[in-house]
Amino acid sequence: MAIIKEKLEMRGMSREELVNYFSSISRKNHNNCLFYGEGWKVKVTNQKITMICSLKIPSTVVEFYIQEEVFDDFLKAFRLKFLSAGG
Repeated sequence: MAIIKEKLEMRGMSREELVNYFSSISRKNHNNCLFYGEGWKVKVTNQKITMICSLKIPSTVVEFYIQEEVFDDFLKAFRLKFLSAGG
């Protein structure tokens, strides 16, 4: 079983939103940082503030370690959950 590693920087949402999502779908977590599920593990890093001009935007890196056979479906569900559009 091959593991696919993916790292995404999530901007514009709080770390708490990410932690709540992974808590709701995981079987176990460690310190609200590492989350484990069937065929996957996710690490949610500490939130930092990114400055874009005068805007302060929360930014959190999410590291995915997902078995190849569940990778596409897992990432698709994650992206749909956090899909946003500018306005």
